Amino acid sequence: MNKWSAHCLPLLALPLMVACGGGSTGGFTPSASAVSTPGALLYPATAPAGQVSLSAAQFKANLTATTSGQQLYALATGGAAGATLPCGVEVHKLEFYTKGGGMTPETIHSSGALMVPTGAGCTGPRPIVLYAHGTTTDKSYDISALQLPANPANSESALIATLFASNGFIVVAPNYAGYDDSTLSYHPYLNASQQAGEMADALIAARAALPLIGTVSDLGLLYVTGYSQGGHVAMATVRHLEANAATYGPVRASAPLSGPYALGAFGDALFAGNVDIGATLFVPLLSTSYQHAYGNLYTQTSDIYAPQFASGIDTLLPSQYSETQLFTQGLLPQTALFNSAPSGPFAFLAAAQFQNPGQGGFGMGTTFLVNDATRASYLADAQTNPDPALTQPPSGILPAPTAASPIRAALIRNDLRAQDGGSPGFWRPHSPMLLCAGGADPVVFSVNTKIISGYFGAAPASVAGSYPLPLVLNMDPGTGSRAALSSSPGLDTLFGALEAAFGATAAADATANGLQQAQIDYHGNVAPFCTAAALQFFHSNLP
Repeated sequence: MNKWSAHCLPLLALPLMVACGGGSTGGFTPSASAVSTPGALLYPATAPAGQVSLSAAQFKANLTATTSGQQLYALATGGAAGATLPCGVEVHKLEFYTKGGGMTPETIHSSGALMVPTGAGCTGPRPIVLYAHGTTTDKSYDISALQLPANPANSESALIATLFASNGFIVVAPNYAGYDDSTLSYHPYLNASQQAGEMADALIAARAALPLIGTVSDLGLLYVTGYSQGGHVAMATVRHLEANAATYGPVRASAPLSGPYALGAFGDALFAGNVDIGATLFVPLLSTSYQHAYGNLYTQTSDIYAPQFASGIDTLLPSQYSETQLFTQGLLPQTALFNSAPSGPFAFLAAAQFQNPGQGGFGMGTTFLVNDATRASYLADAQTNPDPALTQPPSGILPAPTAASPIRAALIRNDLRAQDGGSPGFWRPHSPMLLCAGGADPVVFSVNTKIISGYFGAAPASVAGSYPLPLVLNMDPGTGSRAALSSSPGLDTLFGALEAAFGATAAADATANGLQQAQIDYHGNVAPFCTAAALQFFHSNLP
């Protein structure tokens, strides 16, 4: 739920220095002794293939050559006149074994980026940032591709390299199963257990690779963050790592950003008619993921989808097609998730309350994706067993306790208002956490942040532990909702500056491109500012 390729930072065409040959493996071949244990390196006898090596001066020159790069540079350095990046950056391709998201989890290999800081004062023991990326439909997504402007991950790669690696953090960022050269044929989208497990496996692999690189080492300070889909993944990962701290070590601090944490509530709002931008991409990713995980969403894809789109939709995403091609070639409708003119036994769905009246009927159309029967069944279940957080007034904070709709049951199972493994009940982070989002986000509704914050606040004393509630930052300026940081006025000032900077960016976008395009851009525009807030939060939680 990010749509970086179309709605985030402009592509950074950085003329980077390639350190070690092209290709996904840099010319290495798998070791005959490679063990397919989750977390094991695919190439255990050698360091991961080096992709990019830039000094701090080279990185600055490349960034400041573009408008978007200048923004990143200012966020990374605090915007002070004459400020410099503390470190250079070296990027390696990380290839490792993990598990897929099937009912019997597949043993697969996956990939990602291992970014290490370089230069004077930037070697030796360093903290690690474990980063989860946002939704993409492009199968070729590779966060290690900092040197390839045409790769759809280039902008997000530049973002985390600039904000984290150049500030002295080791960055571990999986591409996710199903992407790049992963051997899984689908992506376990928002499968909390699989994605948290893969993040943990990437961490194990990175820790094994660092001694092979030799310039930096693990300081033992672990931070976790991610944006959009990655916000959900980051929070699920914190839950998993802290439940298995004896294996992975403690999490120092985390910053899940603009994520769909309350998936059950999100799904209920969606099927009620509150369609978010990108829903016609997100729903197929979800149904394929959960069909592989649970096997009961459908017998055939036409059980969920309109006939025009049902055939092949279960293998469509991730895709070799661009988002534009998916729409222009008629493989998916661009916005119409539901039918704007249902009839017969489903005529009740034509009522204004189900047609997204607040957004002018956005997400409705006559060439629609999800069939009326599926929507009606979901809504009947949601009305019988409502999510307590969505009742007026809210009657609780946990997800709906039961669900007859298989789609709804799958969403609730991966709702983060549950314990590790999806069991109902409370959990709470054992370490400081920052939640950041934009209040007017049309892609991932900010009510997710409100609900999960309330959930943490309602945790019984036996669960709550000694840490305060997560800080909550609404990036919209003037909302008065920024967490009061009386104990850390410097951080509060930095957050206020980020809010103001985001407000200026959003206003400039509206002036240059119109309000409608600014709304489309909103979710992507928030990303660098929330990520910069995560950087400042992590700095404040260094020893």
